[in-house]
Amino acid sequence: MKKIKSTFLTLAVVATALSPGFLFAQDTASLSSSLPTEKDIIAKTEPGVVRILFDIKGDIVVEPFDFETKTLKFVSLGLKKETIPIDTTFSGTGFVVSPDGYIVTNAHVVTPDTIRPTLLMSLFQSVLFQKVLNKEISENDIKTVVDRFTSEDLAQREQRAKEGMKFIVFKDIKTTITVFNPATKAANLDGYRKDGFPATMVGYPIDYIFNDKDVAIIHIDKTNLPALSLAEKSSIEKGDKLYTFGFPATADINDDDLLSATFTNGSVSSYKDSSHKDFKIIQTNAKIAEGSSGSPMLNDRGEVVGIITYQSGDQSVGDNFGFAIPMEVIRGLLTDKNVTVGRGEYQRNLEQGLALKNERHCKNAIESFNQAKTSTDPDFFEDSLD
Repeated sequence: MKKIKSTFLTLAVVATALSPGFLFAQDTASLSSSLPTEKDIIAKTEPGVVRILFDIKGDIVVEPFDFETKTLKFVSLGLKKETIPIDTTFSGTGFVVSPDGYIVTNAHVVTPDTIRPTLLMSLFQSVLFQKVLNKEISENDIKTVVDRFTSEDLAQREQRAKEGMKFIVFKDIKTTITVFNPATKAANLDGYRKDGFPATMVGYPIDYIFNDKDVAIIHIDKTNLPALSLAEKSSIEKGDKLYTFGFPATADINDDDLLSATFTNGSVSSYKDSSHKDFKIIQTNAKIAEGSSGSPMLNDRGEVVGIITYQSGDQSVGDNFGFAIPMEVIRGLLTDKNVTVGRGEYQRNLEQGLALKNERHCKNAIESFNQAKTSTDPDFFEDSLD
């Protein structure tokens, strides 16, 4: 997630990563058995990758609290509550999963839920720092507190975090989700927002901050969109080639052009347990940055096998890895929300055209490409095959 503007708070959004199984009917295409080229994967994927804005405005009410280092409990100081105004915009990536306007992204891209735990951590650190200054505790005591926290089981840590977040409450919060219009001629953020498509929230796991299921489904009032092909499951192994397509902040030169998605490649570096150990998070060495959140992770057939969620490591020394939620979690949420996925006419015609092109049936390939273009919402992806 990329933070574009903030009038009061500076929040480092903590992105997390992602579960269940499902039953799905997926379309198949009559393609040649050979793997697509990278250019073919780009052609199949880019039209269905979108940029998302999340605007949040309102107040956060904070009740001053103390932290008892012996009991590891947050306690109220009984002081006057402080109201903090917030007016912030975040940016992330999403991808179309249904021609009927359904888009998958990260929950932390399109909800304000990560703001409270991030602010809690900042305030918690300030409380401990003040205790050190007042000589109530020593720096060694802080280390002891941290060790005690980390030695607790997951359920205890989650409960403590929830107790702390009771001291931070949203008030009169208004949020809007906007999907950029790829056909816009806007040259600044306000223009992109004005020309964009309003999106509604379909659903996301309520406790995604704690259970790592950082996935959300949003919807725009558009049809005939170029949905991406979804793998049945994340059947990739260490060393397998993979690709990502998104809008990393480090690739933005200026606000004149925020519509060009960035294509990167890498491989599966490892698998990591989720917090509850109920699924595996995919680790990759593909280039990932803020703004990549919500990007599709693709296998060598151009099928979505996961969704990029966060990065870790020190980029200054090149020690940087990206992490993705596997397809099983995405499929689970789609099933829970009764969203029927499918590639639609655009992808079917495009893939047929690519197969014909690779077999040197150029005339028939052009016909398929033209059919793909006419089958797509002209307002949304009018130039996708130019």
